[in-house]
Amino acid sequence: RDTLPGAPRPASDPARGDLRRTRRHRGVEHSRHRRRRRKKTLASELLGVPGIGPGRARRLLSRLLRDPGEDLAVSTRIFTRAKCRRICEEAFAYAAKHGYKSVTVCEKPNVIRETSGMMEEVGREVQQDFSSIELWSTNIDAQMMWMTKSPEDYGVIVAGNMFGDILSDEASVITGSLGLLPSASVGIHTSVFEPIHGSYPQAAGKNIANPLATIASAVLMLRHLDEEKVAARIRA
Repeated sequence: RDTLPGAPRPASDPARGDLRRTRRHRGVEHSRHRRRRRKKTLASELLGVPGIGPGRARRLLSRLLRDPGEDLAVSTRIFTRAKCRRICEEAFAYAAKHGYKSVTVCEKPNVIRETSGMMEEVGREVQQDFSSIELWSTNIDAQMMWMTKSPEDYGVIVAGNMFGDILSDEASVITGSLGLLPSASVGIHTSVFEPIHGSYPQAAGKNIANPLATIASAVLMLRHLDEEKVAARIRA
């Protein structure tokens, strides 16, 4: 049936489906425009310059990162899935070997979604191979409270470098002193065992250094080498 140019087609017209597709297409276009406006608003808020578009925002941010000047400070936190998997596998293997019933991933995934989220996700994947060990996930701020309240609940904790430093200092307060804690930096080919505070040159020649952390570090080394009997004799 013929219709005048521009007149609406009747509902019975087979070409009606074209109009429906056009409406859907317009809906997609409308969504795209909304997403563009949202990105534009985000870029404007990020840089504090009204009306700036995302393309220019990227260029300006790139320029700022190359030469930030005095008014911008940027820190980058880089995690890789391979390294997250390695540390989580080490944690679960350690827990299994030494009889711990849980491993806690301590990060901040509700804020640092990308890196902390990756660590948490990989922890869940690795836990599938250790069904007898529970996986707990905590935020670093809440973990400080819980570890102070019930330190016996947290035998093995996995964290990135920054949160790990915070946890180790908290643990030193619980045990009595930073000078009492051993540490192990376990690599693929080489491992280093030392007091958690590192070197202590201020104590040289004063007869005040506490040797317990060094001795405990030696025990960790022996256990790492599967010299359990020798380690047990030292601990005794």
